[in-house]
Amino acid sequence: GLITDITERKAAEARAREVQERELELARDVQQHLLPSRFPALPGIDVEVLSQPSLQLGGDYYDVLRVDERHQGFVIADVSGKGAPAALMMASCRASLRLLAPGELSPGAVLRRVNRAIQPDMPPGMYITLFYGILNLDTLALRFCRAGHEAGLLLRAGGGAPVLLGDGGMALGMAPDELFDATLDEGRVVLEPGDLLALYTDGINEACNASGEEFGRDRLADALRRHQKEPLADILRRFDRYLRQFCTLAPRHDDRALLVVRAR
Repeated sequence: GLITDITERKAAEARAREVQERELELARDVQQHLLPSRFPALPGIDVEVLSQPSLQLGGDYYDVLRVDERHQGFVIADVSGKGAPAALMMASCRASLRLLAPGELSPGAVLRRVNRAIQPDMPPGMYITLFYGILNLDTLALRFCRAGHEAGLLLRAGGGAPVLLGDGGMALGMAPDELFDATLDEGRVVLEPGDLLALYTDGINEACNASGEEFGRDRLADALRRHQKEPLADILRRFDRYLRQFCTLAPRHDDRALLVVRAR
């Protein structure tokens, strides 16, 4: 009887694990459908992304949003934490952005409205860092805001030091409207042909090697700069190989996303 009881209990546990794994697979498929698998053909610019969740469900979010006929929005975001809670908040952030971005040419105005929408429902201790830029497709002028996220990295076609985009405001969901609004700044830069804009989550620059050394923003800029004139898909393949070699034998604990935009 004892042997039968143990056998039945193990079988029940195995069935429960199978159900849980199927549910996680389904949730992962749903989340992947929320992220763009391909980008629209846009005049004057090319767009490509590298995305690597650390678990089945990730908290990184990237998107390309149509603001109006002549303006396109670019988003990179990182939800604190991992797994299902981060994935749910990522979906909430995406829904708010897609609802509020069309027709609004000020990235600051959009992020203030997004914070008003999600902050009351944000679980304690969670927040979302986000970079949002709106590009004028005629003039290639980019207006941008940084809500506690990593600074955008602009590599000029003519060389020189990388340009860091955005003073750091507060992350979404961390503070009520008045404080969030007061810390959010809006910047502007004009892209030139051949310029490369890199938006990334901290899983890229904070990736560590076996000795605990971080990959860092300088290595990111150098790796992109070496192949800046190549097709964007090739740049990301080379970068991915370089990052994996740097992190050999080191465990990966964070999601990684790198969105690159190049002016033609």
